[in-house]
Amino acid sequence: MVRLFNNHLFLFEMIYMIRFSKDVLWFSMLLVTLSACQKKNYSNNSNTDVKTLSKNYDIDRENLIKKDSLLKIDAHIGLNPAEEKAAIKYEALKQSLYAQYKQSHNYPFSNAYYGAKEQIYGSKLYQLIHSMPKGGFLHLHPSAGLDYHWLVEQVTILPNCYVYWDAKHKEKLLGEIHFYKKENAPAGFELGSELLKKDPQFKEKLYQLLVFDKKETEPGTDIWKEFEYRFNRINGFVGYQPIYQDVLYNIFSNAVADGISQVELREHLADSLYSLDHEKGYYNTDSVIHYYQLAADRIRKNFLPEFTYSLIYTNIRFLPKETIVEDIKRAYYYQSRYPTIIKGYDLVAEEDAGHTGLYYKEAYILSDSLSKVYHHKLALILHAGESTWEYNKNLYDAALVHTPRVGHGINLVYYPALMEAFRKQNICVEVNPMSNQILGYMPDLRMHPAHILINNGNEIVISSDDPAIFQYTGVSLDYWSAIMAWDISFKMLKKIVENSINYSLLDTSEKTQAHNYWNKKWNEFVANINSNY
Repeated sequence: MVRLFNNHLFLFEMIYMIRFSKDVLWFSMLLVTLSACQKKNYSNNSNTDVKTLSKNYDIDRENLIKKDSLLKIDAHIGLNPAEEKAAIKYEALKQSLYAQYKQSHNYPFSNAYYGAKEQIYGSKLYQLIHSMPKGGFLHLHPSAGLDYHWLVEQVTILPNCYVYWDAKHKEKLLGEIHFYKKENAPAGFELGSELLKKDPQFKEKLYQLLVFDKKETEPGTDIWKEFEYRFNRINGFVGYQPIYQDVLYNIFSNAVADGISQVELREHLADSLYSLDHEKGYYNTDSVIHYYQLAADRIRKNFLPEFTYSLIYTNIRFLPKETIVEDIKRAYYYQSRYPTIIKGYDLVAEEDAGHTGLYYKEAYILSDSLSKVYHHKLALILHAGESTWEYNKNLYDAALVHTPRVGHGINLVYYPALMEAFRKQNICVEVNPMSNQILGYMPDLRMHPAHILINNGNEIVISSDDPAIFQYTGVSLDYWSAIMAWDISFKMLKKIVENSINYSLLDTSEKTQAHNYWNKKWNEFVANINSNY
């Protein structure tokens, strides 16, 4: 049949017959035939020599690859000669690891990293990424940005710091931390310093209650319940007013130590601080902002004069819509007081279990009218698409309210038209690889949809979400995992890091300054690769 379809005489005969036939089947056959004749056949053409066929095959193959490459987000990124040289060394490190993992059949990025931490951190590629200037850190929950080893140490040395350590009773969570006057400490709470005297292993035991390890990722675990337990255990520590500035300083220090110069934190700026003499509500949002300012000033003085930060005012997606309407009004009021600090609004917590974006439609729409009242737009930087279910359609609402960024966006690839809308609206996706893996959304990072997004022209940034709970700080581990799982080139890496500034909430002048600083550090980074790797 193929031989017949390739015969010109046969085509003429078919056309002649169709002129006198109303048979749809014959017309369909003609279309198929014409289509087949247009296709190149590399295997059944005896009149063409093999060398020519092979050459044409290679050309067509390269053209297809080129077409795909032009769709990627780094299509228009160029590298200078020094970067080209560094790219070769970077690629060699990556390929060396691939060969090692292929030989051992053990891919650390295809399962939770707890069993492979030493292997990852000991690799030259990780050391390289750790030294890389990363620009902005755009998705971080503050209480999970601490170094929990530092936190545990403070528990054992600070006065009035108590821990619930009565395993026989369930009135509180084992390991829950709170500050009390001695006479006010509830039953089951003991001073951290006393617990350490009784048990030299107390610090390690407490640390293990605050973080995840392999058992939390096993099937059958209610991982979001375990996740909330971790936050509940430390809320009484991070909300203690006398040390709050030190808490924020530790968060910022961890970021700076990982090559980050701009941090955006999701923070519920309510009256959440307390002290021994004052309950929650005494210290207002102005106090919280004040401590942020003091902590940032310390970072600029001690480490990085170029350091900047922004706050995304948050609440939880389990509250009634009327409550969120009032909360957005409150957020706008405080943004009018601190326009250079409060830059966005978001709703957090488990997305599939909470209310939908559509449920909060009125609250989101209200933002437009409030921006006219306050003459300033509070960006809606929404958690959306942190789900592997197609019924979760919160990303549609994110697009309709013109969010500049979304947190996670895992199920965006389910909706082709929405992917196109994201590209047209220039909406950036905050990708958190390790969080997505450990929370069970994407156990094998090689299958993470972010790989599809960047290859289709959807912009992303890399962040870490809640690193302290996952036993690390900063964002280097997330970069390393993304690089290895998605085979990210040096050019693509540069583009993603640049995105962390371009899609930040900094204003135009601040972005220019951030770019100038980052370019300087990036050139130093490239020079270091070329000299030492």
